[in-house]
Amino acid sequence: MPNEEDFNDSMSLDTRRHPTPAAKPKGGARLLSIVLRFIVMHIVLSFFFLFAGIAVFILILLCIAGKFLRHRRRRRFFQQPDIERRGLSREEIRCLPCFRSAELVSDDCVVCLEGFREGDWCRVLPGCKHLFHRICVDRWLERSKVCPICRGGVAARWI
Repeated sequence: MPNEEDFNDSMSLDTRRHPTPAAKPKGGARLLSIVLRFIVMHIVLSFFFLFAGIAVFILILLCIAGKFLRHRRRRRFFQQPDIERRGLSREEIRCLPCFRSAELVSDDCVVCLEGFREGDWCRVLPGCKHLFHRICVDRWLERSKVCPICRGGVAARWI
């Protein structure tokens, strides 16, 4: 039968094999642990929102820059060169050759899309030799210095 000494020896061996669990922190240490966790989480969240804010700011700048560049490219694409922006003066237009059509011409005026009839006043642009109704091409040339068909310049050197 086991005696009391054997029992005490076995208990002492068990405590050596299994360490005792760490003592729970007391009230002040537990409060300090909670405060430290709160501070660390606060710092981590602050950095997260700081970098997220910087990323959003950069995305907004990229969107604004992209829209500006797209608008600038579109405006440059649709913008006419200087030669097309201002038309000819009335005096310059009057100097262009015009005539009455004596016979039917097979082409149509590309400005008004009507055919030429006998007796219509017509105008031929110097340089490219394209034919138009005088009224149609005069209105066109008041706004633009180029031929409506080939976009060739109708400058003062032809007049």
